[in-house]
Amino acid sequence: MLNANPKTPEAELELMKLKGRLKDVIVQHPGPGRAISMVDLYRRVFGKEPKTKINGTRQLRDLITLVQREGFPIGTSQSSSGGGYYLLVAGSDLEGFIRKEKTKALKILAKIAAIKRTNLPLLLNEIQLSLTADIPGES
Repeated sequence: MLNANPKTPEAELELMKLKGRLKDVIVQHPGPGRAISMVDLYRRVFGKEPKTKINGTRQLRDLITLVQREGFPIGTSQSSSGGGYYLLVAGSDLEGFIRKEKTKALKILAKIAAIKRTNLPLLLNEIQLSLTADIPGES
């Protein structure tokens, strides 16, 4: 498992190196037509074969999520030819990625609303109030 909050300077340095390698590889794959497979990306970032395609690549997926949360534009594609990861470069790529992510997020929130036996607008209002309460100086 990837530690996003390293406790030692050595672990922090290793995480920085991994993030740098990931970014270096991704910039060589601009756009969905040049996507790199998860297995190939794992090999290039970690310098070894993943143990399995699913569980063995968890560390890579965690690393991708980490750099995405830092604002680095990594897109994903699924296709019959395999798909993979790529650099979001064109406006349409970015817009498509954002639209897809929003749709996923709304589906998850709709599921939560159904489980709570409420509706989506009420849940969104509850979340907004919760987020506002967490911001210092906001009321």
